[in-house]
Amino acid sequence: LWAKKNHAENPEQRIGCVIPTLSQQRDRIKHICSEVFADTNVDINISAGKALLEYPIVQTALQLLAINNEKLTTEQLTLLLTSPFIANADSERDQRSQIARNMREKNINTLKANELAPIFARAPKLLEHINTFISKIENSKQQHYFSWAAHFNVLLATIGWPGEKTLNSEEYQVVEHWLQLLDQLSSLDYTQSITTFSQALFTLKKMAANHIFQPQSPESSINVLGLLEAAGSPFDKMWVSGMNEIVWPPQPKPNPLIPKQIQRELGMPHASA
Repeated sequence: LWAKKNHAENPEQRIGCVIPTLSQQRDRIKHICSEVFADTNVDINISAGKALLEYPIVQTALQLLAINNEKLTTEQLTLLLTSPFIANADSERDQRSQIARNMREKNINTLKANELAPIFARAPKLLEHINTFISKIENSKQQHYFSWAAHFNVLLATIGWPGEKTLNSEEYQVVEHWLQLLDQLSSLDYTQSITTFSQALFTLKKMAANHIFQPQSPESSINVLGLLEAAGSPFDKMWVSGMNEIVWPPQPKPNPLIPKQIQRELGMPHASA
């Protein structure tokens, strides 16, 4: 509200809202900003990355790759019928919704691959994609990470991921980083031996959980930042929140591989409060 008031008084000034715990509260803060600025056309830059695994489009990719070629669970069936990141999700939306409703009414929790046809008959394009997808699943043999990365790519393309709709800027950037993550998976061949499908997929999921990603956003007059991002940034006006004894000064986090005394003497980052 303070930022909105000051921006209305002078749209040209650069305003900063600094939140020490931004990385833990990013989604909540994004929701609050959307509510406060709902009646304006002001773009707000919220600077805080999150794990690639937390983006819905990547969650969908990993859930699709986890599908078994013999039996599909309730969660997987729901994903196939409702996800916007699968081929023909818009053109068959009504038919897929009806199938999902019928399955709930009949209490269908799992389906074998050979049982899909009568249930999914109203969504022929989805059925075709699923059958092709299942036929390409190969999780019994062992091969190099490079081969598994290429195989994951083929499987996702077969099911039509990331969907037929035009991706927004954030989704496009996430997909680009996902492809980079597959390249990183391939590079494990330098240090790892051949592996199974499930182990390669587990490794990919772990990498996605550890890969922090912040989508690029357009230049904005209102910026919401953490302490690290705000350091050295020029603002006309700035609000710093959460300056209490628990958060500030932050607890020291010295490098465990360098003697603490040396870190303190040299004034290294996080060496002391």
